[in-house]
Amino acid sequence: LPTTVRTGAPCINDKFWQKRVGDLRSLAGDRDGFSAALVQATAHGRGHWRQQVHARIGMTDAQTGGGTAFSHGADLEVGQNVMVDRVHPGVIRFIGAVQGGRGSRGPRIMVGVELREALGSSDGSIHGVQYFKVDKEKGVFVKPHRVIPEEAFAHSEEGEDQNSRTWNKLDSLNEQLSLQRSLQFQTVFGDEDHSEQDGDEQRLQEVIENLNVETNYDGPRLTWPLTVENALHVLEHFKEGRKIHSKYLLSVTHKAYKILSEEENVQRISIPENAKLTVVGDIHGQLQDLYSIFTINGLPSPENIYLFNGDFVDRGPRGVEVLTSILIFKLLFPRAVFLNRGNHETRQQNRTMGFEEEVLLKYEGPIGRTILTFIHALFDQLPLCAIAQEKIFVLHGGLFPQDGVTLEHIRGMNRKREPPIHSPVFEDAIYEAMLWSDPRETTGRHISARGAGIEFGEDVTHEFLRTNRMALVIRSHECVHEGFTLLHSGRLITLFSASRYCGLQTNKGAFLTIGDSLQPEIQQFYAHSLEDSHWEAPSTDQLDARLEQETISMIVERIVDSKPSLFWHYSRIDGKRKGVVSVEEWAQGLKLVLQLDLPYINYQTRLADAEADGSINYTKFLERYRVEIGDSAGMRDFQARVMDDICEQMFLAMGASTLDAAFEVFDADEDGFIEYEEFVKILKQLDIGLSDAQVFELMRSLDTDADGKIDPEEFKDKFGTVFARQQLRRSGDVSCDEEGDSEGGGDGTESDDIRKVRVKIGALLVLHSGSNLRDAFQHVYAFAAGDEAVAGARQGATSPHVSRDELHKFLIHIGAHSIVDGDEEHFRTYIDSVDTDSDGTISWVEFERAFSMHSTRRPAVPQPGMGDWQNNVLQQMANFFFQNRAHLASTFRSFDKNNDGEISDEEWMESMLKINSLFKKPLTEAQIMTLMRTLDSDGDGTISFVEFLHGFRIVDSQHSESGK
Repeated sequence: LPTTVRTGAPCINDKFWQKRVGDLRSLAGDRDGFSAALVQATAHGRGHWRQQVHARIGMTDAQTGGGTAFSHGADLEVGQNVMVDRVHPGVIRFIGAVQGGRGSRGPRIMVGVELREALGSSDGSIHGVQYFKVDKEKGVFVKPHRVIPEEAFAHSEEGEDQNSRTWNKLDSLNEQLSLQRSLQFQTVFGDEDHSEQDGDEQRLQEVIENLNVETNYDGPRLTWPLTVENALHVLEHFKEGRKIHSKYLLSVTHKAYKILSEEENVQRISIPENAKLTVVGDIHGQLQDLYSIFTINGLPSPENIYLFNGDFVDRGPRGVEVLTSILIFKLLFPRAVFLNRGNHETRQQNRTMGFEEEVLLKYEGPIGRTILTFIHALFDQLPLCAIAQEKIFVLHGGLFPQDGVTLEHIRGMNRKREPPIHSPVFEDAIYEAMLWSDPRETTGRHISARGAGIEFGEDVTHEFLRTNRMALVIRSHECVHEGFTLLHSGRLITLFSASRYCGLQTNKGAFLTIGDSLQPEIQQFYAHSLEDSHWEAPSTDQLDARLEQETISMIVERIVDSKPSLFWHYSRIDGKRKGVVSVEEWAQGLKLVLQLDLPYINYQTRLADAEADGSINYTKFLERYRVEIGDSAGMRDFQARVMDDICEQMFLAMGASTLDAAFEVFDADEDGFIEYEEFVKILKQLDIGLSDAQVFELMRSLDTDADGKIDPEEFKDKFGTVFARQQLRRSGDVSCDEEGDSEGGGDGTESDDIRKVRVKIGALLVLHSGSNLRDAFQHVYAFAAGDEAVAGARQGATSPHVSRDELHKFLIHIGAHSIVDGDEEHFRTYIDSVDTDSDGTISWVEFERAFSMHSTRRPAVPQPGMGDWQNNVLQQMANFFFQNRAHLASTFRSFDKNNDGEISDEEWMESMLKINSLFKKPLTEAQIMTLMRTLDSDGDGTISFVEFLHGFRIVDSQHSESGK
């Protein structure tokens, strides 16, 4: 199958032609030599470039020895960060004439570089003359043409490829983490495979009939059967950035659902004479790419057949429009437009990769949820693969974890469901691989970096083709720089059609056309804008900068998520306890802890500042990046409340009036130091409201000299302020101006008397249950059922309620009415006030809010500071929300049936307690409750979760601009 490659608006330069010669050689099968004239022209171009450089500085090759002090269009300076041979990063320490050795023709212009890795062969001297001083294995002398400034490298093809490769690795890791979290969330919230009920045609028909198109709607009004004019009107409407009415979107979805549901798992595509088939790879919501393909290749028609190979949605902002455009042409030409399912045509991916949020934002209210439900039902009907002319096998992902899979296996699969992940069932493993697997230049089968499917080699491809009498596999699923790649001796093609992917990459898009003669032709392109009909040259410099910044941000996100482990690793290899590591140790630590092999040294100047001696202060490095919790007054108040509660409980729990006495509480073995094990053990015994991860953060911030133990001075330095403040508070010497509102509802929500009575009742409830308020509530719940003895068995109830009368009877039972001197009427008033929503029942949220013994003061907000233990604890909490923000949003949206961005307090608590348990309780229950009270600032029983989750971002404390 000889393949022709056509490219639109390429950038013609030396590197382009070198790559293109290699590509064409491979495509043409001429491995002995191809286009000698083209190779000579390339060499001539490179020589001409060198002459131009030398002419600019007035030197000849003879004078410079083949190099200059001017490199790649930029002056070189001592102290400049550079790349040697475009591979090894370093710093220029010397530029000038260097005496040659015996037999030399005279001095030569050389550049002395201190490499960041120990890969050199000099200590800064050559032929007995010392030009600069470095460690012996870090110095190197090279000719100027072998050196390129880092900034210029970043915008070169090699730098662009490095950023692209690194970004793709990080993106695969993020995809793997997202998949893992999704599967984890399923364990506590259940597998939401609603394919049967989602596909209720009668219900959908009723919804469509009940929708009215407003008189002021000026968009396309679709008629049935559809016409080409209808389709063009929709395309123009989308081009203007507008959406079609929900009635028409649901109508298109409904009619396409019925067609797709009748198609086979394996579609058979015949190409008539004088017709062609066009295979389109991933579009990912990038409408401009779909329209560019239509512009270059023509709209679908019986003579211009299209096969869209999955991943129409997610990541890009116009997934609704891309999907609708494709479906409209499917309705117009059912036998000329074909669709394969991709791994992003699934509920699991849509929840966190953008499409779910896109639909619900574009179509507000309950109708958005209805649209999403029926689009997912449509996704379940999508076929899995296609065969063109009985010879070309097309699927989205890749091949299978075992040999011997045939087309008959695929034809017999149950596809109309949410695709399975990590199932041991043979049929499910085939399904997963078809959507997730990737080819590699290797042999055999290997674990996939994506966390689903496999990576497979050339032998697997050949076995499948031989078994099924096919000639070629076409698949998509991967962003590749040229828009396509040929692998496995030309028997497999990867096709990717989203150019400048995610608005960050500099990749081309590509599509493939095949005539009845079965000769593939690949067309590369950069998408033009939706507004203009002419081609636009890509702004390469801008894209390069954005790609590099996004790559750095993705690395930083992983660093933030692994701060404790990184600190522990660096402190273990810091044998002299100086708080610094070498650049090589710094990079190796990132590789080891993050379990991600990236060129960290090449990014060092962007990630970490070096000390004067070239080392990295790892505490400064780790504290440079932090998660910002949000800038609202409510979130600042939440942080302050959490830390003030912890400080007060520590003060009370230690039971000590002086710092020395408090130190003795922790120093169990009385050796004058607090070891990590002692610290953790005592803190857990004190039960002051810290999770295990927060205890680690506290220990890390106290151990300022990183020797693995806390001495008395470190202890006093960190807790002195806490003790002084609490002692002042106890003595009454802190004014309201310093403390904020007085205890007992200075904000006007309740009187001091009511608060005091509730606190006393809460203490009695905890005393009776023997543990905490949650157990007390379960006792009330069980008592209402008539059997207090089963309280322990009832603790698994998801969202229990008790009536006012039931709570009243229980409190009388434990003698709580004595708190108000037996005044029954007065006591009943207190109980009724617990029912804040006046529905006659009391939920756990209302119960906790009423009887919590937490302070209602508004203390000062901890300010960001290096080594501040309060902020370290807050950072651990903030990072939990940041890393799981997409899945938290999806979980909360599942409760938000009205699509108004709000859920009830009970739904919030139910979700957060389950999620917290899933992740080994990074937050305490009290902290979750404090956060809930903060978010429900008006006390109406509802929480707006969207603004809360959008408030988290990573910031670089050394720069004004955020890192995320």
